Amino acid sequence: MVVRAALLPVTLLLCFALPGSADVARTADGFYELKNKKGNFSIKVTNWGATLVSVVVPDCHGDLTDVVLGYDTVAGYAKGAAAGSTIGRVANRIANARFVLDGKTYRLFRNDGNNTIHGGHRGFNKVIWTVKEHVQYGDSPYITYYRSFDGEQGFPGYLDVYVTYRLSDPYDLSIHMNATATSKATPVNLVNHAYWNLAGHGSGDVLEHELQMFASQYTPVDGYMIPTGQVAPVAGTNDVSREYYKCFEEKEYQTESKRNETFGKVIFGKETIQETWS
Repeated sequence: MVVRAALLPVTLLLCFALPGSADVARTADGFYELKNKKGNFSIKVTNWGATLVSVVVPDCHGDLTDVVLGYDTVAGYAKGAAAGSTIGRVANRIANARFVLDGKTYRLFRNDGNNTIHGGHRGFNKVIWTVKEHVQYGDSPYITYYRSFDGEQGFPGYLDVYVTYRLSDPYDLSIHMNATATSKATPVNLVNHAYWNLAGHGSGDVLEHELQMFASQYTPVDGYMIPTGQVAPVAGTNDVSREYYKCFEEKEYQTESKRNETFGKVIFGKETIQETWS
């Protein structure tokens, strides 16, 4: 998607060296908490990468359970995988680390073989965002902001990005992403990169999880997970998104830094989950 000095809203509804902590956040541990008035639904976020750290909700027995995988410290996010982070400018892979826009070729940082993924070597998940609003209790959101400079990781133009986390009753978490290109046209494809286990943190694999996406179109990818450039309708395809379906397989995974920490094994979706849905 190309943004031409316009507002790009993205909404999700869901049931490297680290600088000193004073730079990362105004809280002692670098985390901010949002909690509903009942106290039985809360999230933690950090402005390192505008990252979702935890989501605590009641399970079927009423016991509070964290359903998002995460690290105990901000340093873990700086050293580890992009778990829970905001990925950009372009989350998808870009073939051969280059693209043409308005007749000009832009060359990007290669970090996936010959390709670019997650916005490059230092994407939005590896920068400090500015906290614009935070009130712990009630309906007040957590709003964080980052200004991406012209030429960052090879992308053109300045880009103002806001990510808003908000809780609402009974147990709704919304993540709103707004991006505005202020000087040049630029591609934008933002995503939150959380790892979910709805049975609870540390409860085992998610092989029996089922997924439903309310989408009317998607961007097909090739065998290398590179978008083909098409925008195809969901209706009539074999890759059903409106029905509940099991879609996971277990694979070994290592972070870019070759560590096998909390995310030594990650559950990947089949090919469709690597695509963009809208």
